Amino acid sequence: MKTVQRAKPPQNKIFEISGGNHHMIGITYDGNVKAWGNNFCGQHGNGDKICCDSPTDIIKIKNIVKVKGGTTHSLFLDNGGNLYGCGENGYGQLSHKEKELLTPTLIANNVLDFATAGLITFVVKEDGVYSCGTN
Repeated sequence: MKTVQRAKPPQNKIFEISGGNHHMIGITYDGNVKAWGNNFCGQHGNGDKICCDSPTDIIKIKNIVKVKGGTTHSLFLDNGGNLYGCGENGYGQLSHKEKELLTPTLIANNVLDFATAGLITFVVKEDGVYSCGTN
């Protein structure tokens, strides 16, 4: 029997995406994140509020395994269980004192899973499920 080697996908190719109301975020095979679309609230996490028509790198975070887009915020989970968020926080959906976060900011650690729906964030940890944002 002959072993056939398969080609590896390009490391910068997007393999998972999630959409907010008017923005998209995606993870590449090497664990980096790209964002595009509306960025009026800083939900791209690249430090500004400039909209992008094509996927643009978010430099600050690495080793991301899951992303989710909320209405006007974005969430990123790394392989160490750290949850980062950026964008609008007017309803506390990023569990931070600032009203807007223009770069990914650590909002929880020891996270097993998370979800977002509109302006709400749900976080699963070993000791329970937590939520923040509108109700």
